[in-house]
Amino acid sequence: MTAKRKLAMSGVAIITVLTLVAGATMAWFTDTEKVDANFSAGVLDITAGEEGKDLDFTNLRPMKDEAAFLEEVEAVLDNPNYYDDKGYGEFTPVYVQEFAISNKGTLPVNLKLKIDDREPDGNDTVPGIKDNGVGGVVNTQREVPCNNELGKVFDGSAFIDEDNDLLKFVLLQKVKVSDGVYDYKKVEDLSIAQLKSGYQLLGEDGKVLVLPAGETVESTYALGAYLDSETGNMYQGKEYHVTMSVLASQTDEGATFAE
Repeated sequence: MTAKRKLAMSGVAIITVLTLVAGATMAWFTDTEKVDANFSAGVLDITAGEEGKDLDFTNLRPMKDEAAFLEEVEAVLDNPNYYDDKGYGEFTPVYVQEFAISNKGTLPVNLKLKIDDREPDGNDTVPGIKDNGVGGVVNTQREVPCNNELGKVFDGSAFIDEDNDLLKFVLLQKVKVSDGVYDYKKVEDLSIAQLKSGYQLLGEDGKVLVLPAGETVESTYALGAYLDSETGNMYQGKEYHVTMSVLASQTDEGATFAE
């Protein structure tokens, strides 16, 4: 190989090495930082009423109309001893039960009120009432098993598995009028069928109620119950047992309630 050719080959080698070195050392400005990331799901957790306390409605009776019912409810609210001189003795009626709703979770929620039929306890009995054939009934003085007849339709001869529209419900809110003075405000008339399908709670503005995280509904809710004036004698002494649920859902569009 001639000296001239060797010199040319050496030049190529030098250029190649310089190119590799340049390629290895030239780069965009970069930086890297690391930080721990933790993901925790939100919590939907609500409470309604007092834990372990049932909502018992007792000694229901037919009333002239809703206005008469609401008038009596107001009287009881104003005077807790309203029934003392009305002749009920130890069988004091309870037609309204209050329940506060609290959001113990970390997410705002929408709320729905719902009932589901509940099988009576095996030892739950009611008075044995029979038609006396002359427009009244007779108490046989014999207890019979409870079959939730107060929530069923009496067709003239037997109770059938259809919702009893004669059992009326009214959803109320206990609102503060002034210091130490409260009033019940009617929210909605509700039937068994409506409560079974679920009633979504609304705010005072008529829009869907949003209960923020960590808060309690400002105005305590109350559920009232009475019998329609057309309720027949065969409903005397009958009972209806349900489980009442307050369902919560996210407030996001498209969010659904648990069934």
